[in-house]
Amino acid sequence: METADKADKKDPEIVQEQQQPSRRAFLRLAVSTASGLALWQFAPEAWAVCQTQNAPLEPVGEIASVGGYLQGIIDTQVVKRSITYFNGTIFACETDHMLRCYQGYRGFNLDSANAVIKNMGTSGPGPTLRVGVGETIELIFLNRIDPALLPETAVTSIMGQCDTSTRASTGAQVYPGVDASHFPNCFHASNTTNIHWHGTHTSPNAFGDNVFLGVLPDAKLNARAAIAMLKQAFTDWNSGKDPSKQLIAAAAVNLNAMYKAAVDSKNTNLAAQLKAAIDANKTDTDAGEFPQFWLGAFPYHVELPKWSGSLTQYPRMGQAPGTHWYHCHQHGSTTLQILNGMAGAVVITDNSPDGYDGRLSKLGYKEQLMVLQLYSEQPNRVNNGPSSSQVAVNGQMIPTVIMKQGEVQWWRIVNACQKAHGIEQFFLVDDAQFQGWIRNGTKLGGPLPVIQPGVIPSLNQCAQDGVQFAWENFQRARSAPTFRMAPGNRSDFLVQAPKKAGTAWLVFWPPAGAAPVTAQTGSVLKVVVTGDTASQQLPTQAQYPPLPGFLADITDAEVHGRKQQVDFSMTGSIGAPPFFYIDGKQFKEGVVDHIMLKDTAEEWTLTNRSLQSISHPFHIHINPFQVVEIYDPATMTPAGLQPDPVRDAKRLPAPWVWWDVISIPAGVQLTDPLFQTPAVDKDGNPIIVPGHIKMRSRFTDFYGKYVLHCHILGHEDRGMMEVVEVVNNTTVVKHH
Repeated sequence: METADKADKKDPEIVQEQQQPSRRAFLRLAVSTASGLALWQFAPEAWAVCQTQNAPLEPVGEIASVGGYLQGIIDTQVVKRSITYFNGTIFACETDHMLRCYQGYRGFNLDSANAVIKNMGTSGPGPTLRVGVGETIELIFLNRIDPALLPETAVTSIMGQCDTSTRASTGAQVYPGVDASHFPNCFHASNTTNIHWHGTHTSPNAFGDNVFLGVLPDAKLNARAAIAMLKQAFTDWNSGKDPSKQLIAAAAVNLNAMYKAAVDSKNTNLAAQLKAAIDANKTDTDAGEFPQFWLGAFPYHVELPKWSGSLTQYPRMGQAPGTHWYHCHQHGSTTLQILNGMAGAVVITDNSPDGYDGRLSKLGYKEQLMVLQLYSEQPNRVNNGPSSSQVAVNGQMIPTVIMKQGEVQWWRIVNACQKAHGIEQFFLVDDAQFQGWIRNGTKLGGPLPVIQPGVIPSLNQCAQDGVQFAWENFQRARSAPTFRMAPGNRSDFLVQAPKKAGTAWLVFWPPAGAAPVTAQTGSVLKVVVTGDTASQQLPTQAQYPPLPGFLADITDAEVHGRKQQVDFSMTGSIGAPPFFYIDGKQFKEGVVDHIMLKDTAEEWTLTNRSLQSISHPFHIHINPFQVVEIYDPATMTPAGLQPDPVRDAKRLPAPWVWWDVISIPAGVQLTDPLFQTPAVDKDGNPIIVPGHIKMRSRFTDFYGKYVLHCHILGHEDRGMMEVVEVVNNTTVVKHH
């Protein structure tokens, strides 16, 4: 699996520098001047610890709901953490990486007894959040990143400053280069952050899944006072009051206090940035919008609606129970923060008798939650330091899952990796074949190997992107030899061990156009089947959870002719810096690109004109969608013929699977029929037949602004994103 650091140079997004730039030779900006004390980072140098490979898989620390509310704190700070990876000869451990990361606390108290991540010295995900359908997430989010530890970036994105790095040996600038002319579509403001509740069907506004806000760093935050104020806000919400005005007013006081301190200390650079943030907030509120910038702390109040039982009454859809996740989503810094590890799983449950969890838990399957991540200090276009082409599972290197013969386990897999290509294939391989690859130095890539059934556990997918399969799709997915995941995808499997002791390995297979990898780098998980036995079976149709009514297929009548097209493309030759576009333009502040009417359904065609086998994983917030058609010109074109989507596109059988991330196949260049050369137009531009996906979605229950984007986050940060708005379908205006 690839990162922005270690990947095939065919993808111009991940071109590497030939020399190592210093991680510390960055633009210097002043630190926060607010008062307070960090609680779990007194000596970051003392934290980093190494780990061993093939240790038993351990669950991530968890914050669970109680009495209908998940109450906790996520504290973002900087810690020295280890990164382990295969360097071509051995598994190497580096302990000098200063990474932004999450600690979690149960309840509203920063007492160390409430901390859920016990080993902050090893790179890993944030706490797992477990909450039920119909419940509310009440989470205090703290940003106590100390800019003095990572001073490579501006505090806000107002100033037009991309992150900057120079080469240690020559002093020459490595980044931003040409990206500087494309602000805000460059890496920037990397210490400012927020949370996206990926997979939730909830309000995109105010204190919900609002990715337009930015929580500025405050290393000296008075955490006790901030927590007390935000705790009171939750009390107000729960008693039917709205604390929004008081919270917004308090945020303004805090920003103004830091601005005054910066002015008084003659820190003109920081003062200018804070003044710009204060002015931006005033512009927002004067226009009736939610203020963008907050300082140090923010309360997330995320309601997960339980379906009303009717497609015409709120909530018309409701929250799907399943495997979801949360992660940073500050434009310009998402890539870097994801590589630092700022992500975690959200397991949303329905334990009712016929619910997804109620039915599967009754069968006694052991749950294994796995968060896949890659770690690095910086994306390579800023700094191609040592990295992490090695996939970690819950922060562990190739951990071991123990199974009994015949046992069925319920695997929940979250792909939280930042990758250079848009799709990768995973499969289980038996130990003999895997060890042969190591002995022979075999590189993984190209055509898939022959997989021996019966000697490895069987993969039986039962959910995609946090939405369960209908029974028919579970049957289609039975014992599939491989599965694919794009960045941001989640997959649930009922994995059944063979009735024979042995060892298998979960590996990934690089996609077309990507560099091959060693077996060690390609290995993700070790599965050991013991001599013990278990008498478990996969569920029958009577035992399988029934599909909720709000997940019924979206019909032609429901779409009612409402259609849109979204086109993904990129420019840049091999070895040159690329630029990323949707509908022929880069992300632009203050522009709404697509408007939908609340409580309606639409069909969208998503096209990809990028070449070099680069697929773009499409993601849209708030509402899942059903994929009804796919066209991959590279694999669906009959031999000897030119690509033709009308002839070759594949209409998928109903019932359709629900997704919230789908990789759009790459385009291909036509061949000139006379000269058999790559076809170009009169201006010399390639004539491309794009790959495409057709999807249908219900834009229901919530109005407001949110985004769609490519989930290769290095593409999103650098322009491949658009703003969408769902407008209310009711009005008080009358005409009689």
